[in-house]
Amino acid sequence: LLYTALFANEGRAQRESIYEIQVRFKVADMPLQQALQSLERQTGFNFTFNDAYIDLQSPVSINARPSTLGDVLGSIAQQAEIKFTRINNNIHVVGTPGAPKNAAAVVEEIMPEQVKVSGTVTSSDDGEPLPGVSILIKGSSQGTTTDFNGQYSLMAPEGSILQFSYIGFTPQEIEVGNQTQLNIALQPDLEQLEEVVVIGYGAVKKSDLTGSVSSVGSEELTAYPAVGAVQALQGRAAGVQIQANNGEPGADFKVRIRGGTSINASSDPLYVIDGFVGGTLPPPEDIASIEVLKDASATAIYGSRGANGVIMVTTRKGTEGKMQVNFSSSFTSQEVINRLDLLGSRDFANYINEINPGTYDLNNIADTDWQDEIFRTGGIQNYQLSFSGGSENVKYYVSGVYYDQEGIILNSDFQRYSVTSNIDIKASEKFKLGVNLFARRTDQNGTLTQEGSGGTTNAGVVSSAFKFEPALGIFNNNGQYTLSQIGDPHDNPVAVARERLSESVNDRLQANFSAEYELLPGLVLRSTAGASINNGRTGNYISTLINAGANVGGDASINSSKSTLLLNENYLSWGTTLADRHEVQLLGGYSYQSFRDENWGARGQSFITNAVQYWDLDGSSVWQRPSSGLSEWELSSWYSRANYSFDDRFLVTFTARYDGASRFSEGNKWAFFPSGAVAWNIGNEAFMENLDVVSNMKLRAS
Repeated sequence: LLYTALFANEGRAQRESIYEIQVRFKVADMPLQQALQSLERQTGFNFTFNDAYIDLQSPVSINARPSTLGDVLGSIAQQAEIKFTRINNNIHVVGTPGAPKNAAAVVEEIMPEQVKVSGTVTSSDDGEPLPGVSILIKGSSQGTTTDFNGQYSLMAPEGSILQFSYIGFTPQEIEVGNQTQLNIALQPDLEQLEEVVVIGYGAVKKSDLTGSVSSVGSEELTAYPAVGAVQALQGRAAGVQIQANNGEPGADFKVRIRGGTSINASSDPLYVIDGFVGGTLPPPEDIASIEVLKDASATAIYGSRGANGVIMVTTRKGTEGKMQVNFSSSFTSQEVINRLDLLGSRDFANYINEINPGTYDLNNIADTDWQDEIFRTGGIQNYQLSFSGGSENVKYYVSGVYYDQEGIILNSDFQRYSVTSNIDIKASEKFKLGVNLFARRTDQNGTLTQEGSGGTTNAGVVSSAFKFEPALGIFNNNGQYTLSQIGDPHDNPVAVARERLSESVNDRLQANFSAEYELLPGLVLRSTAGASINNGRTGNYISTLINAGANVGGDASINSSKSTLLLNENYLSWGTTLADRHEVQLLGGYSYQSFRDENWGARGQSFITNAVQYWDLDGSSVWQRPSSGLSEWELSSWYSRANYSFDDRFLVTFTARYDGASRFSEGNKWAFFPSGAVAWNIGNEAFMENLDVVSNMKLRAS
């Protein structure tokens, strides 16, 4: 809506006089600079001036409900002794001491010449007219479309630029100048029509897809700073629902592609990074594209694990040529919205005293806004530095990313450090090697925002800010944190944020090695071996300075885990085209994967000091029960896929996978997962050539 409003204002400013544009503007003794900025937001014009000759703090008063922009500017000009000159979307301001009282004399308007432009838009391939081509005056919402014969006509400012765009063709921009006849031939966008989409164990042309696949490019993923690739994907792929589990910095996201498919098990999709099944997503800046496999036909190649959908990630690679060094940075500010309007300290104290007289001494109360005390302006910093390049035989890409988020709640933050390295080696015409390395560390400091079931000792920061008495300060007269005087005693929100420590550190190392050899023309053997190692530690400490910790003399715990994922893939692929009309692609392979997860933890209470936090569990007087666990699983699979295309019109795909999993029940360790799909590419039929329809339209069944 914001962009629509801005472009609409710009287009209006180009074609209307300032004495035709209605505004509502009422200010009293507002500085001139602020008044002009307010008019900019309302009208879309840009005000320019030299502040060395103009008093920008000069007060102006206007009461225009409604009035024209020209009349408002005239009134401002007389009060501030300035003059306005309007040219297109710009209004220049100059100082004119002793300005005349006639408003028209101090508001000059130079309107752009309007030129009637007409012509025909055709295809450069066959010269056929293109109906429905979008034609837009750049920087405005003014435009038109071509009719059934490819013809158009519109009024445009002299010197403006026309933008021509049509699905399946490369957009063009043409400067009008003083021309009245513009005939345009659009070039077919071959890259769009032949775009390659990554699917399981290979890639196909977008026009040859038989399954449901959504593709998201790198530009969309890096449109704004994101805590990770999952958040960057939010709202970018149709049919993919992504929701934050909570609002804390570094929080995980819930991803649902095919809905909630399980009651007891996970409904999360399977992640495949550069062919590494179950890998960890790199930062958005290091991703070239993401493909989301949604239906049974697309996901069956991954067997039982594809039941919740599959997210395929292709990372950036080096290109042939000189080294390219890229650096990008961004900063985002975050604020709390919709704060609750709560009672002030005196109103609150009077209310409580009416219920229970004498609770508060009105001459000795504080005035604390607890929302102000726990909420702050948050910020996100993101920096990336990458090096890429190479020769015909060796290409490289190395990138480092630093992401830092300071939460809007006191003492909450998240940092992420990562390095991505991709190397591609062409050892010979038939033999290729690849190495993908990814290392990441995350640091997270959290605060208790969700209240637990432990009563007043588990009061959360946010809920405490809403219900804690404003008549109390952060500390009492003894320098101790205040406790609520109403109901059971519970800690004030600042104490909870400062004295409940929760720190998490996670290290991830992921490596994937690949080798590819062309045995015969069209017949390629590919083998990959990868490993992903993850180490994590979470430490918690509740200080004796707050009620929750004072009751037990301090409470500390530490939990750690280590997981290792190993993967080996081996498959053959073969493709050929027969008689220029029959295209065949076959694939078959074997996969082995194993996973091991170890976890352990300890907890203690009653410490003689708060100084060492959770790093001195042996110094606790009351030891709690320790914990440890181990889980392992293995997966062995055979898989195959056959694709057939006839004349780029009729498409058939058959996929099968035979999974053997240690987690399957006894007597049912192996399971077969087949799928099939057919598609009719109606857009390539001869009878569709003269119809105004979207190219590459398909009917699918699976």
